[in-house]
Amino acid sequence: MDTKKIIEFCWENFPQIVEKYDYEIMEIKFIKEFGSDILQILVDGLHGPVNFDDCLEISKLASKKLDEWNEISEPYFLEVSSVGIDKPFDKYRDFEKNLGKKVEVKFFDAFNGAKEIKAKLVSHDKENVVLDIKGKNHDIRKKDIAVIKLSLFN
Repeated sequence: MDTKKIIEFCWENFPQIVEKYDYEIMEIKFIKEFGSDILQILVDGLHGPVNFDDCLEISKLASKKLDEWNEISEPYFLEVSSVGIDKPFDKYRDFEKNLGKKVEVKFFDAFNGAKEIKAKLVSHDKENVVLDIKGKNHDIRKKDIAVIKLSLFN
């Protein structure tokens, strides 16, 4: 199975499908799990959370497109799912849609004595984020942050 060719086909043909649902493809990969090949398409909402029913519809449309292409001869499973709520921010849009929300931040080097903090994301630009830490705003360079993601627990 030429997984690279399959993934390229998916990147060329599936963005139009997921955009109809106001989603974006974040990752397409082949994984092997319990001896089965799985074509995994991970999506994220452009303006909100990913809906299970939408994933089901996207899966049906993607499956139809793959069947029409008819280039995969070995058995595989198709899985369309959300990237997950704990995905680290890596795009401008990730920061935008989480403004005003509580985030977990891990630093390369300690910030005010801590390697990890929870704070409110106040604003951001290309190079910096402003975090409200215990009621005080701090301007922090993105390059000093190892990981920033939505906080699951306050």
